[in-house]
Amino acid sequence: MQLSGLKKILVCSVLLFCFLCGRAQPEYGKEIKYYADSLYQSFSKMQKISGLLSFGDTARLKWNNLPVGLRARAGLNIGNMNNDQRRLVHRILSAALSSQGYLKATGVMHLDNLINGFYDSLYQRKEINDTTYSFVRSLLWSHQNYYFAFFGSPHDPQWGFKLEGHHLSVNFTFSGNSISVTPFFIGTDPAEYMISEYAGWRVLGQEDDLGLRFIRSLSPALQQKQREKELPRPIS
Repeated sequence: MQLSGLKKILVCSVLLFCFLCGRAQPEYGKEIKYYADSLYQSFSKMQKISGLLSFGDTARLKWNNLPVGLRARAGLNIGNMNNDQRRLVHRILSAALSSQGYLKATGVMHLDNLINGFYDSLYQRKEINDTTYSFVRSLLWSHQNYYFAFFGSPHDPQWGFKLEGHHLSVNFTFSGNSISVTPFFIGTDPAEYMISEYAGWRVLGQEDDLGLRFIRSLSPALQQKQREKELPRPIS
């Protein structure tokens, strides 16, 4: 019965996703375009060099979930934006994503700051050595190190934008009234933050719970088979 309930959740989610992707979306696209154009026009000459790319740039089709310290990103990072521009990034995300999607995406970004604080506290208590702390700092975990890039102009027949950084890749491509949301990735590490006033915070708690429910719904033989699979090496 548990598996049946999970199937219902998954089927409803897929049907809703297909409905939203398949319907005409001129008003939805207009709202995104309005805020995107405001951000596009706000870029300074220097910001345009990194933040405005051609629609054919291969970065539009690529994604990565590694920290910026391990994999450089295309675009202009939030740390090099002014506050008005940062607010526009949030307006674009609010218009493009559901309320849950927006909170999850921004939660992933905020989690990077918390991870930094966690390792700072470990270092101050001498629970990690200089070598480990230097490596952690070199990963450049930070809310500021998420990068926004335009591919083409919001006034072009085809254009897109990307927001990407550690454990987050949000890509929207527009062609007339058609919208593609791929590649798209969202993840967290840790799955649950365990200290400070944020103890118990799970950015993707529902997804984590559903995944565990699915595993537990398998027969003992299938669960054993799954455990025999080699797990991928954890990444930061």
